[in-house]
Amino acid sequence: MAYASCPTNIVNAPVEIVWTLLTRPEGWGDFYDVRIAAIEPPGPAVVGQTVFAESGPWLVHLKLKFRFTKIDAVNYKLGLDVRLPFGITLRED
Repeated sequence: MAYASCPTNIVNAPVEIVWTLLTRPEGWGDFYDVRIAAIEPPGPAVVGQTVFAESGPWLVHLKLKFRFTKIDAVNYKLGLDVRLPFGITLRED
C-alpha cells in the first residue's frame, strides 16, 4: 500500500510506526514523492547517514540530499540537514 503524506503532517498512527517509516530511508518512496538514488551508509538511519534522492515529475528530476544530524530513539526526535534545489538548505528538528 502506498501512502501520501508530508513529513510534517499530523497523522493518526502509533509513534512507533511513524518512527520506523522515518528512520528507514530505503522505504521513503512508498509514502513520499521521492526516488532514492543512494544511501550512505546503507541501512537504518544513523547520525551522519546521507540520503541522495530525486523528486518531481518524470521530466524534471529535482535533486535532494538529506543528512541525519540527530537520532534520539528514546524520545522519538530526529535532526536532518536538507539540501533542496536552487541552493535552498534547511535544518529540520
